[in-house]
Amino acid sequence: KNKKDVKNKKEEDKETRSDKRKDLKPEDITVRVLNESGINGAGAETAEILKGKGFKISAVGNGETQTREKTVFAVPESAADLFYGMPFDCVITLNDESTQAVLRIGKDYR
Repeated sequence: KNKKDVKNKKEEDKETRSDKRKDLKPEDITVRVLNESGINGAGAETAEILKGKGFKISAVGNGETQTREKTVFAVPESAADLFYGMPFDCVITLNDESTQAVLRIGKDYR
């Protein structure tokens, strides 16, 4: 292949990723909610907020700890823009999933 073919392939890949990113909607993303805050009901409350925004909830439960300080949302890079502006404080990190996000609720939830 010549350099032009390689460059065009890279541009096509970039456009394809960009198109996928634009096409993702909240209803395309499944969220697993883990309450690690020790705050009773925080997981269910947050799941309802996310459902109201159109996200699908795959599970709500307690996490491995009940002493997490910060709320962390691990989200697909292709859908990261969908998670900004949540009505609760959270740190957004990227995961390697295509349509699965995990919310770990911390003590900063309220």
